[in-house]
Amino acid sequence: MMKFFIFVFFALLIRISAYSETADTILNSDTLANRAIEEKYDYLPLTKSPTGAVFRSLAFPGWGQIYVENYWKSSIFIGAAGVLWYRIINNHINYKDFRKELDKIENQSSFEYSVTQGRMITALDDRDLSALYLLGVYILSMVDAYSGAHLFDFKINSNLSYYITPDFDFSGNPHIKFNLVYKLGKSK
Repeated sequence: MMKFFIFVFFALLIRISAYSETADTILNSDTLANRAIEEKYDYLPLTKSPTGAVFRSLAFPGWGQIYVENYWKSSIFIGAAGVLWYRIINNHINYKDFRKELDKIENQSSFEYSVTQGRMITALDDRDLSALYLLGVYILSMVDAYSGAHLFDFKINSNLSYYITPDFDFSGNPHIKFNLVYKLGKSK
């Protein structure tokens, strides 16, 4: 079963990386319509729906990241969700098996009974903890997809730049100098 999940994970990873290379060449070309809108409004309207990204991530973690073209993040969320789903299912099966074994043991004060009961409780706790982690992955995936959709059209302005240089003060002690420069006017 674990081999199947590993195979699916790597197949998705290869497919996503192949898709990202072709999508980058298509999406990096600046169209005339986008330039006309940008000149008219000095910004581009949102091209990715934040609500759509959240609902995609709610359906399955990583799908919202694929939608907003954060392919490397999607593989992390898909892998985390796959591993956690596997752990939930596996621990639930183990819990049911230990429960059946516990029902077969007649002497409830025996060592075998207490060991099986401990294993059953551990499987139940691991299942519940994995479910809690999965909920966290879902929430984190939705928040990341939402912010990724909002920042999808964000362009870095060449008017803003920074410089980090080493410098010395009057006593000869070294320190780092940080300059943030903003040029007024439109960027090219």
